[in-house]
Amino acid sequence: MRSRVLSALFLLVLFVSAWVVAARNSVYTFPSGASFIYPTDWDIIERDDGVDVANDRTFVRVLDDVLLSSLDIGGDDLESILESYMGARHGSAGWDAADAEEVELDTRTALTYEYRVGDNRGLVVTVPFANGSFGVVDALSKAGRLRDEGDILDIAESFNSGEAVVSSDGADCTVSTDAADTVRVRVGPGENRTSIAFLPTGQDFIVQGKATADDDSLWYKLDKAEVAPNKAVNEVWVAVAEVESVGNCDAVVDVNAPPIVPIINAPPPTAAPSGETQSGGETQPSTTSGGTTPQSGSWTLSLNAVTNASCTGISNVSFPTSEVYGVMSVRVNISISGDSLRLNDAVLSRTGPNSFQGSVTLAPGLYVTIVTVVQSPTLITGAIVEGFTLEGRSCNASTDFTMTR
Repeated sequence: MRSRVLSALFLLVLFVSAWVVAARNSVYTFPSGASFIYPTDWDIIERDDGVDVANDRTFVRVLDDVLLSSLDIGGDDLESILESYMGARHGSAGWDAADAEEVELDTRTALTYEYRVGDNRGLVVTVPFANGSFGVVDALSKAGRLRDEGDILDIAESFNSGEAVVSSDGADCTVSTDAADTVRVRVGPGENRTSIAFLPTGQDFIVQGKATADDDSLWYKLDKAEVAPNKAVNEVWVAVAEVESVGNCDAVVDVNAPPIVPIINAPPPTAAPSGETQSGGETQPSTTSGGTTPQSGSWTLSLNAVTNASCTGISNVSFPTSEVYGVMSVRVNISISGDSLRLNDAVLSRTGPNSFQGSVTLAPGLYVTIVTVVQSPTLITGAIVEGFTLEGRSCNASTDFTMTR
């Protein structure tokens, strides 16, 4: 099973890679770690004073915080950075702070300024970085008005530093809890994100960033290596309202939330009979730790016809499961031992009365998480969640399945 899943995962990476190319997205990363996405059919040239991307209509120059500093362009906020940049690069184009306009880029607010060079229109966007510094995206039409403003703003929205830091004065924001098994650690901001553990008590954890969930609740991103080093997840988050915060937490910067990947689309578990007779006449107990116990033996695992995938900063995509895994059903062996469910060679740990979860690392950067819900002694639903990194982006793919006895 391990080799089959590994082959399927490599195929999946190829599928998602092709999808990213089809979506016209390529990634450029500066030596500083800052990066941005640009259309793959645009040309790109690295220069000493910026990185240029262009098509036959529009020229765009992108500068990270290191390049801006080397050009003596600086400031403490978006407006001062924009004024400094305009004075250094477009002095003849004039500058009037009243003409600068704010624009929302996902969870960040940037500042834009329109200018002219002869008959050609230009647009400068100053972008706040997660590490507290700034970047600049400067676009100029090659003939008249700008006709690629959507692509320009997409470049600006994707432009960010490589790492988030908490504050500029060195006073870290930390969180902690004294209540055991209370604060749930989730893979993203929001109660709808998968819970993987409880926050350990009696420890201080450094906050790396913050984000607002769909229900407007505020969440902190923590260091996975500190909170959940043995979990096969990309990020860990806790609700601000559930933890005690200490330090300069007002300076915690906004960061992008990871994409939502559905784990299980199944009805809640139903109560099972107290015992069930197999074909051989043997009766097995139906509960362990208050939950339903599946029958041991050979089962049929049937995959859902559709696999869903997503990468950070890129929308979801769906494609036929058969094109990734090659087969739609396999025979597997299941056995129960205490609070563990063994699915062939994979050992899943009990996470609830009827739920089990486990992760298998296949290769560096490649892992699968198997999530199951025991609906009855002869029916299990779940999902195989694949995690991988593509072009520097955290990606997940989820395939639902049903197992029957």
